[in-house]
Amino acid sequence: MPIQVKIKDRAKLAELIYKSGYTIRSLARESNMADSTIQFLIDGRRTNCSPKTAKAILEKLESAGVNFDDLFFVENTYKSQNELPPTGTEG
Repeated sequence: MPIQVKIKDRAKLAELIYKSGYTIRSLARESNMADSTIQFLIDGRRTNCSPKTAKAILEKLESAGVNFDDLFFVENTYKSQNELPPTGTEG
């Protein structure tokens, strides 16, 4: 996938989860995702996630003042503007 949301700092993600009063399991359950989704981001088995997953995590951590750029970045591997998908086709 040429455009990906990538985790910036795994340790910071884990720290912010706990500082916000969550465990990995409780955050996953409240965000309607599998525990393994968050666990794999923290332990490095996954380095990217969907925009939907990033948004769900951020919505739960916003009380701690966390924003997208604190935890994630967008990697664009398209080589030129001509390679971008048509507007509205990428989730």
